[in-house]
Amino acid sequence: MSMVSMAIAKAHGSSRRRCHTALVGASDAARENPRRALRALGRTPFVFESIAELSALGGRLDQFDLLVVVCPLSLVASHRAPLRKVRRIMGDDVPVLLLLESGPFVLLGDRKIDVASGPFTFRRLYHLLQEYAACRGMRVDPAPPQWGPYRFHIDALAVSIGSLLVTLEPVEFDLALELFYGHGRLVPVDRLRGILAAHGLPDGKRALHARISRVRHALVLDADPEWRVDSVPGVGYRLARLEAHVSAAARCGSTNQNVQPPSSPL
Repeated sequence: MSMVSMAIAKAHGSSRRRCHTALVGASDAARENPRRALRALGRTPFVFESIAELSALGGRLDQFDLLVVVCPLSLVASHRAPLRKVRRIMGDDVPVLLLLESGPFVLLGDRKIDVASGPFTFRRLYHLLQEYAACRGMRVDPAPPQWGPYRFHIDALAVSIGSLLVTLEPVEFDLALELFYGHGRLVPVDRLRGILAAHGLPDGKRALHARISRVRHALVLDADPEWRVDSVPGVGYRLARLEAHVSAAARCGSTNQNVQPPSSPL
């Protein structure tokens, strides 16, 4: 029995009730934002590198109530037959969403498979999957991502820091999320520039640096001794969490025009 099979069995014993999401993507980079979005919606995805790996579960495929497949446009044709095989085992009532990493919208000639095309930022995927789940009558339980005092309210494009609320521009909100999700690790420049490009904005190194600086200022990152943004010129940025006893909330001053007390609970 594979580790995934054992995890499913441990979570629900002998129950045959559908309750899991299967996420298929050939690389960590391809799976990263869909995995984050699903978790933010209260769904814990089981991750597979290929449809063949998923198919190996055999009869345990009936534990899944949603299949999300991330696929480059060039491999759409080769995915058709394996997807249909998985569908036959899962059952026609299980939604299948194919996420094309880039390129124009295409039709698979299969009414049972839904298709959406990228590029996808975390926030776009979050809203797409939220709407998709609603259309399919699937339950989600959104939980705002949070690191220390920083709580990200996705629909409001805002970050609460203690009792204060910081409103960000959409692109800066997405950049901030990327830094926090990757905290402790170097986030490559190309990945961050891709967020700018997805918003239709100039994605040069200077433009990126200016946006990161605005995020630093808005969230008081460099003023709080607990968090610091380090840059490696031409390589990437790292959000480091340091040992500290002073919270960001205590550091937020009235000089930041983006900061204001929240008018109502989010």
